[in-house]
Amino acid sequence: MSNARHLLARKSFAGSIESQRRRTALSLAVATALALPGLTQAQEVAGAEPELEEIVVTGFRQALETSIEAKRESPAVVEALSAEDIGKLPESSIAESLARLPGVSGQRVNGRTSAISIRGFGQDFVAATMNGRELLGMGDNRGVEFDLYPSEIISGATVYKTTTGTLLTQGVAGTVDLKTVRPLAAPATIAVNGMYEQNDLSALNPDMDDNGYRAAASYVDKFMDDTLGVALTVATMESPSQEEWWSAWGYPETGDGDRILGGHKSYVRSAMLNRDSVSGVIEWQPNDKLHVTVDGLYIDYKDEQIKRGLETPGAIWGTPDYTVNTVENGLVTQGVLNNDYVQIRNDSAFQDAELMSGGLNVGYAINDTWSLGFDGAYSEVTKTISDLEIYSGFGRGEAAAGITPDNVGFRMTNRGAVLDYTLPYDDYSLVKLAGAKNWGFDNPHCPGANCTDDQDGFINFADFEETLTALRLQANAKWDGTITGATFGVNYTDREKSKVNTGLFLTVPEYPGNPSIPESVRRGTVALDFLGGQRMIAIDGRQLYDSGYYLTYDEGDFKANRAADTWDIQEKVTTGFLQVDFAGEADDTPVSGNVGLQIVYTDQSAEGFGAQGSPTGVIAVPVSDGSTYMDLLPSLNLQFGITDNQKVRFSAARTMTRTRLDKMKPGASIVFTPDSNIPTADLERSPWSANAGNPQLEPIKEDQVDLSYEWYFADDGYVTAGMFNKHLVSWQTNAKVAMDFTQFYYPELGTVYTFEGYSEETIESGGGDIFGMELQFALPLRVLADALDGFGLIGYYTHLDNNVMVNGERADVIGLSDESYGVTAYFEKWGFQARVSGNYRSDYTGEVRGNNNGLENTTVLATELWDAQVSYDFGQAGFGGPLEGLSVFLSGTNLTNEPYVQYENNDRRQVKRYSNYGSNYQLGFRYKF
Repeated sequence: MSNARHLLARKSFAGSIESQRRRTALSLAVATALALPGLTQAQEVAGAEPELEEIVVTGFRQALETSIEAKRESPAVVEALSAEDIGKLPESSIAESLARLPGVSGQRVNGRTSAISIRGFGQDFVAATMNGRELLGMGDNRGVEFDLYPSEIISGATVYKTTTGTLLTQGVAGTVDLKTVRPLAAPATIAVNGMYEQNDLSALNPDMDDNGYRAAASYVDKFMDDTLGVALTVATMESPSQEEWWSAWGYPETGDGDRILGGHKSYVRSAMLNRDSVSGVIEWQPNDKLHVTVDGLYIDYKDEQIKRGLETPGAIWGTPDYTVNTVENGLVTQGVLNNDYVQIRNDSAFQDAELMSGGLNVGYAINDTWSLGFDGAYSEVTKTISDLEIYSGFGRGEAAAGITPDNVGFRMTNRGAVLDYTLPYDDYSLVKLAGAKNWGFDNPHCPGANCTDDQDGFINFADFEETLTALRLQANAKWDGTITGATFGVNYTDREKSKVNTGLFLTVPEYPGNPSIPESVRRGTVALDFLGGQRMIAIDGRQLYDSGYYLTYDEGDFKANRAADTWDIQEKVTTGFLQVDFAGEADDTPVSGNVGLQIVYTDQSAEGFGAQGSPTGVIAVPVSDGSTYMDLLPSLNLQFGITDNQKVRFSAARTMTRTRLDKMKPGASIVFTPDSNIPTADLERSPWSANAGNPQLEPIKEDQVDLSYEWYFADDGYVTAGMFNKHLVSWQTNAKVAMDFTQFYYPELGTVYTFEGYSEETIESGGGDIFGMELQFALPLRVLADALDGFGLIGYYTHLDNNVMVNGERADVIGLSDESYGVTAYFEKWGFQARVSGNYRSDYTGEVRGNNNGLENTTVLATELWDAQVSYDFGQAGFGGPLEGLSVFLSGTNLTNEPYVQYENNDRRQVKRYSNYGSNYQLGFRYKF
């Protein structure tokens, strides 16, 4: 930015804010790009493209200006993120960058920010697109794990908090649109990035690393008289993480009514995330009429985790023999677990995913008024999760085999419990490769006679496949006058996702013997310092399993839950859309905006199994169901220009979030209780029951109203204040639904007196309101004093009131924190950049993976995260020659080592999970040719 523009900004702040603001190429380009979000390049060929080519973004403050300009010029309420240059976002994934934006909060998974919330709604309610096309995630549902997408391929992002008629991928929370580079609009670039990463927790497991790296190379150029553009980015990453993981079974009540530790399963976890990515774009614009873009993305994602610890049964649930020493306010804070049989765990978890997507975009300008656009895309994701458990102890099967128990003392702390073990869990001469607990009674295929102690391990598998085909055709018009433009068209998507859920019991071939641990899989010992200093053996359980050593028994042969959670869901959506743009004056006040309507027709179907156990094994009956329905989604966006630099926004719209896919599965886990099969049985006293999905669920809908004030007192400075209300027209909750179980009868049941019963499933219900207030600012300190040029502050505060009620009680909304705020302090001058950022979010309901590959809710304690970065750009500092393109940086995340804490029973002393991740540091460089 020129000195003249700096002076103009200071003059504006001093009081001349009503002077006519000179629009730059930047503002025109941003206005065009955001006016009709997610549309094809048909609009670009109509005139915005040449101005986009003039933009050169360098430096943190210029990136900030670009983001502010995008926010200012958007027809909707948005937050924008701009890279200083392609590949120059400092974070390892776009998730960490998004989590710093106002009204956006991150949720950590295994120490990394993965999911995000917008205005209090979690990832299930957040829609995601890339260049306007819907994105696929890797999880059980629709929510996108943003840590899948490396920052090196992203040139910017926009978070839409309100919607428009042309924003076709919608969520109740909002929509995140990631941007990749467009080579005809970018300067020619060859750049390489490299980074070394170190966690300040030394490797907690001896066979894992505590350091890693990132590397990337980017190429952007133009050919054929700047009519053909090519962009290619290749990125690779190995990122370590360490975790001291306390996890309680829970806190049952003693006979005196006090809560006591019911057991724990705690680990030291070491992980390595490997991610390889290739992103490519070919852009061709031979003339002012035709514009063609072909792009593709490939991501190979592997996450390997080693988890070692001591699973210790606790009072009541694990051992009836316990001693209470101290009780404080209804919680046993000190005691002893007597005659306890501790299970030594050498576990591992692998995630392996691949994402491939590609698209074709064609824009054609018929004349100065009309243009046409076509967009077609295909995406595919495959993912496998495997969670392996390997058990060992001092012998098999508790006291029945005469093995020695432990007397484990415990003392509750704010991070779980500190325990005093007395047995040598690190002695290979004593520890045997056999389960210490009687956990084999679930397995009717036990290799012995009437055995209950044959479970020496277990492995869970979940396999996901998902495809998405999208086609879009639209027309655009631009006019002079009050009606300035219109966009209309049709969009079609065909989505299919499947899950196969598998679980295997593991038994050593020497059963009922207690074999020693093979030398080939011994990896020394592990220190469990956070539990009190106990050491334990370290086994390479994955190598042992992969070698084929264990006997395996499919749990799905005799338990119905696996088949019931195996499903395939198809969804075909056709959307007609129209948006009309207008601009004029009302009582000498400039007014602009748009009005839109989407007509959405959905055809959804699902296939799965109704499964139940029987004396001969699981009986799985194929079931299918579905629904068709139509939704109308109107929208209105208004902007009132109070002055050239101040505006008031008003938005109103109906938006919707499609139902989680795992709630739409048609399968059910069927239970028949013979003791209830009596002649007087009826619906209320039935032997039949089920836990099922509901393929007929329609989307959750909301009516949203926004009102905000914005003051842009400098190119890199603004203040905004706003309020919004989200009225949930519909919500979803669990309920009992009457069901006919006739199709699940089999002859061995004999005479059945009723086939009516209840199925517990998700149903649609009434909703409620979430009211929110947002304050934001960006303050370049030069407006206060010239001596502070280069310094600045950015901050935000969001407050939410949740009044969503179900059955008279306030509903849990995943990801909703009542309060969140953040601040960034920065300095940039003479090539030197420094930034410190902190953000806070209050307690919220989070979602974690539980047993049997299922997902469950938990309460997460308030979190405050701080990170920082310093960098030096030799070119901006005035160096020439080989140093001109070099920049170096040092950054740190989670600098205060903030833990991740879950608790239960509304008592923060009853810690369900406490995870200590340590701080991460990165040292890197970027060289731009």
